[in-house]
Amino acid sequence: MVLLKCRSANMPRDNIDRAIKKGIGGGDAVSFEELTYEIYGPQGVALLVELTTDNRNRTSAEIRSLVTKNSGTIAAAGSVSRLFHRKGQMIVGREGVNEDQLMEIALEAGAEDFKADPLGYEILTDPAQFEAVHKQLEARGVKCEVAEITELPTVTVPLTRPETAASVNRLIEALEEHDDVKEVYSNAEFPE
Repeated sequence: MVLLKCRSANMPRDNIDRAIKKGIGGGDAVSFEELTYEIYGPQGVALLVELTTDNRNRTSAEIRSLVTKNSGTIAAAGSVSRLFHRKGQMIVGREGVNEDQLMEIALEAGAEDFKADPLGYEILTDPAQFEAVHKQLEARGVKCEVAEITELPTVTVPLTRPETAASVNRLIEALEEHDDVKEVYSNAEFPE
């Protein structure tokens, strides 16, 4: 059906063949570029947005539009990234886990920090040590609910007003829904 439409529109055969090859992964290779946008949202909330795009200009225009429509601004390079630290993070549930043993395993494997809270345990590593620590935990039978390299905020912004929290949430959701966006990190501290 698509071929019939192309032919009826007098599209050259070479263009049709090139489009088919591109659609099945052949033809000219598409190059993807990884970008990071630094954004300030409502009430000074800092956002780091990681994305992968095949068209920098298109993505830039779309991200700027999303940010502007949701009361945010694109920040200067380095002004937001300095508010985050890249870390390996593992979250382990409390069920069937001995806190002292887990802390010992994690720290011996090279973890930088170990935090306990009512819901579970958080283990932080240098990104270079993440894989080694994670493998040590798995080898000792520890199951991680979350295991990832992430950006953790050094300072958080408490959102005390519900309308501000809703506005920040709208901006984050709009960014996450964009096809090119891989990850959105925020220093917002949402009310419970």
